[in-house]
Amino acid sequence: MILAAEGGWQSFTLGSTEWAWLIFSAVTAVLALIVGFILMNGVLKADQGTPKMIEIAQAIQEGAMAYLKRQFRTILVILVPVAIVVFVTSTEVLNPNNPEQGLSFLASGTARTVAFVLGCVMSGLTGFIGMSLAVRGNVRTAAAARTGSMKAALKIAFRTGGVAGMFTVGLGLLGATVIIMMFQNTASAILVGLLASVGVGVLVAVSVFTASMARSPIRRAYRNPVGRSQVRRRIEMEMRLRSE
Repeated sequence: MILAAEGGWQSFTLGSTEWAWLIFSAVTAVLALIVGFILMNGVLKADQGTPKMIEIAQAIQEGAMAYLKRQFRTILVILVPVAIVVFVTSTEVLNPNNPEQGLSFLASGTARTVAFVLGCVMSGLTGFIGMSLAVRGNVRTAAAARTGSMKAALKIAFRTGGVAGMFTVGLGLLGATVIIMMFQNTASAILVGLLASVGVGVLVAVSVFTASMARSPIRRAYRNPVGRSQVRRRIEMEMRLRSE
């Protein structure tokens, strides 16, 4: 009995129409990445506001980068054992009508583990870009709102969010398309590794966020009345500075 083994030989033949759709998917994925870079460039070119706004934004960016570093350290710790599990739960994928066609246990496990690791790298890259741009887009959105133009503020806000969306869709679609092109009849067994990386990324993000909130100085400060008043005064001061 093989636990958590998924995928098997899929009997089909890729014709010209199927290849055309696969190429279309790959081109669409690349276009999504290009659009993501264009949107990111547009956000970073926007005005950042007053020097005080920039100072506060830089402090927020430092906190965001500290969170990402903590998250990536956690991912590295669990990546190796999970990759081993992904490998050992693999199974050979053979053509029932022709056992010489397909993947051996070693080939299937290696390919699935590589897909898992690459999926983790792509998820990490998307998270890093999304988080780092989000904290930079916030101050630019606030600066645009100070001019009284809701259109300009919404434009920057939607572009900031759109970057993470484009990279998520682009990298995911590109990875799945390349796997299908390369492995064809045995692709389902390899796609499991790519999809497993998504679940690991979500689990790590939730656990790191929970742990960071438990150790947060603000959370500890709110446990006593003096700390709560200090935090309130700090927030009120920052709000006054932003309105100037």
